[in-house]
Amino acid sequence: MTPRRRSRRGPAQPLRLPTIITFRVDEATAQALVQRATRLRVSPHDIARELVAQVLQLPHDLEELKRAVLVLHETLNHLRTDVASTAEVLLVTAGKRSAEEAYRWVEQTLVHPCSPSPTH
Repeated sequence: MTPRRRSRRGPAQPLRLPTIITFRVDEATAQALVQRATRLRVSPHDIARELVAQVLQLPHDLEELKRAVLVLHETLNHLRTDVASTAEVLLVTAGKRSAEEAYRWVEQTLVHPCSPSPTH
């Protein structure tokens, strides 16, 4: 149950928690905070507060990054398909390959480049 403060002017209100948060860190972490703070000419407290705030934003930032990477991946797949189709059409229309040969070359070279290709 949350402690309540009695008010002379109305019903009891919840006590506000302090905005100061303290925690202990190991020696290596403390040293890293001091080094970074010295380099930036701020207090270790300011560095620790900033790092905590940044970490609390990570899930949101990571979700945005994940969505952006998925969109980029999808765009690259579409571009790869477009390039493969274009190469196939160019090979056939230039008379360099038959439709069957062009298809095989595109599959081996552009679509599945890790497969060994007899024409390389």
